Amino acid sequence: MGTFTGRKMGQQESRRTMSIGQKLGSVAVGVSIWLVFVFVVRSIPWAFDGGVRSALLFLAAIPLTWASVMLLKKVVALTSQTVFEGVVLATVAAMFLDGFVFTFLSGWYGNSEEHIRHGAGFILWGAAMGMLIAWLMYTSNASKR
Repeated sequence: MGTFTGRKMGQQESRRTMSIGQKLGSVAVGVSIWLVFVFVVRSIPWAFDGGVRSALLFLAAIPLTWASVMLLKKVVALTSQTVFEGVVLATVAAMFLDGFVFTFLSGWYGNSEEHIRHGAGFILWGAAMGMLIAWLMYTSNASKR
């Protein structure tokens, strides 16, 4: 099965920069992951209470965000040198959409202002967590060089 780079999955990439295909793939995966999390926010409004349930969701988001970063890395064939750049591009695309939807189409998140606000905060927190995870992957690899 091919990837956005035209190489077979599993082939190693020694480049330190991303190809155009990897950049576009990162944006596409970022938008897809954002849509999944919008669906999560909309589907379980009772969990976004600004209290214990929300805190538990934030904790549950840590391994889900790690899995999202690993999915992006695999699908777009990112290396340890390009994972941070790929996650930044994915996150920027998602944040642009999130800001637009939060402002103009907030009903995508839910029906009450409290639910929408807490859900948007959850998505924003997840975006930051994804960038932190990618940065940690990148810097841990850099220390091994």
